[in-house]
Amino acid sequence: MKVRRILNNNVVSAVDAAGRDVIVVGKAIGFQGKPGDTIDEKRVESVFRIRDDAVGNHLASIVGTVPPEILQVTADIVTVARRSLGREFGDGIFASLADHLVYAVQRVREGISLANPLAVEVRTIHREEYLFARSAVMILNKHLGVTFTDDEAVNIALHFVNATVGGSSEKTARLMEFMRDVLGVVREELAIADDDERHAYLRFATHLRFLAQRVVDGEVEDGGDPRLHAFLVEQQPRAFAVVDEVAAVVEERHGHVMTLQERTYLGLHLSNLL
Repeated sequence: MKVRRILNNNVVSAVDAAGRDVIVVGKAIGFQGKPGDTIDEKRVESVFRIRDDAVGNHLASIVGTVPPEILQVTADIVTVARRSLGREFGDGIFASLADHLVYAVQRVREGISLANPLAVEVRTIHREEYLFARSAVMILNKHLGVTFTDDEAVNIALHFVNATVGGSSEKTARLMEFMRDVLGVVREELAIADDDERHAYLRFATHLRFLAQRVVDGEVEDGGDPRLHAFLVEQQPRAFAVVDEVAAVVEERHGHVMTLQERTYLGLHLSNLL
């Protein structure tokens, strides 16, 4: 790889062997370097390949205005996220997260607090990304000299949810809307607190996440045992009364008629919350 532009001592814009634009991160990788230099592969810690022209243009437009320390900590967080979450992220995560952090740092230094309206859903449904984002906030607070609150962890978590390969911000929005509608019914009818940490509730949240994905993707989980369903309704009438309310909301707002099997499994999870 050859240097195209030195962004700071630890981050450079470069071109790989295939002629593709990349962002390369490594300790002192840009120190005393200049355009055209060959990059020492031993110093490379992370490589962000820019396969999308729009993403590349976005990155090019912000690198000159993003403070070097934010570029560095963004690269650190994305690198750790790939390892901790065990997945790949789309090209845009580096540019979008760095861009976001510029304004987030400015807000916190000016004492401006913006609560994310999806906070409850993110903490519950995207718990893996949220827990990682909390550790990312600790990194940011240490390296940028700020004091981000838990609200910022929610914002960062959503960046990684949206950037997961195969996902999109539009799909994420539909998933969140579905889950918010269902959780709203369940919390109200079963008097569940927003910060419920019970294992049964977290299992229910995981089940709901997969249900939401199937509904948004147009997949139908058919089948089910009518006798088992009838038995469970008799044993847990309160839980299955909530299932009926959830099914009505899902059909009205999302155009999906819940199958017998979906109702049965949802009722089983809700019965564990009583």
